[in-house]
Amino acid sequence: METNTNILRRRKAQRQALEFIEQGAPQPGQIVGNYEILRRIERGGTNLVFHALDLRHEIDIALKVMRPDAPERSQGSLEYEAELLRKLQHKHIVKLHVEEYDPDVGLALEYLPITHKEFVGKDAPYIHTAFYIQDIAAGLAYLHDQGFVHRDIKPGNTLGQEEDGVIVFKLVDFNMTIPASSRCSSLDEVVDGTPAYRPPTDEIITQGITPSYDIYSLGRTIAKVVFDASYKGDTRKLIMQSNDKILFLLWRCQPPKELYDLVRGCLDDDPQKRPTAREVMERSSALLYQLIQNGTK
Repeated sequence: METNTNILRRRKAQRQALEFIEQGAPQPGQIVGNYEILRRIERGGTNLVFHALDLRHEIDIALKVMRPDAPERSQGSLEYEAELLRKLQHKHIVKLHVEEYDPDVGLALEYLPITHKEFVGKDAPYIHTAFYIQDIAAGLAYLHDQGFVHRDIKPGNTLGQEEDGVIVFKLVDFNMTIPASSRCSSLDEVVDGTPAYRPPTDEIITQGITPSYDIYSLGRTIAKVVFDASYKGDTRKLIMQSNDKILFLLWRCQPPKELYDLVRGCLDDDPQKRPTAREVMERSSALLYQLIQNGTK
């Protein structure tokens, strides 16, 4: 069994390795194209996201660049994401800051400063939860209507901003988005995405990439951001067992029955029985109406 000292040493070594790798990436204070790098806000598996300032218009933006150690098969992902976002125009999907993608600069996106932690959680009103689910489901419903599956729905890929006095959440990070009903051509594609939010591997292999993939991830996301309930598993058996634990934790928190049933439906073992994104949106709207009518927080 690994000792605490060895764990700390390993984590320090990993951190130092990442810092060494990222020496070739933009640094705070550096000017990249027309943008000044302010701070790093996200480190993904293949890319880095920075809070930057557009020096021409004095506008905050998010600048997404490839990690220096990104695998070769990921090199075209930002150009692909830019092309996709030019087609996807929706209130609940992140917008491009500039239409053209410059590989020497990166992908410039609108800056979304609000995370789920500032809006939903164990101590937040359930009304906030209903608004959050409604926004994310609306973005997914549009994406699915356009014939695409996101494939990486998770808390970190749902960000928000204030618009006309209202917090609006949007989907971000579309570099793994692919057409619905696609079949994975390699094991690497099967295991793309974040393990804690991905459906069972055998489902992905047998069913292909369908909208139900995102719905499962949405169920896991709601459980994590609202109830801090998250478990990992690789095999179908382990994943289903972890879902049982998640639902038990939710039940103990005594949320509104409609919210519990919604999460349970999203995590259904049978992908055919999971609700569509539009159904999730409608059910969250009904939950919101009920909470307001009952004066429930």
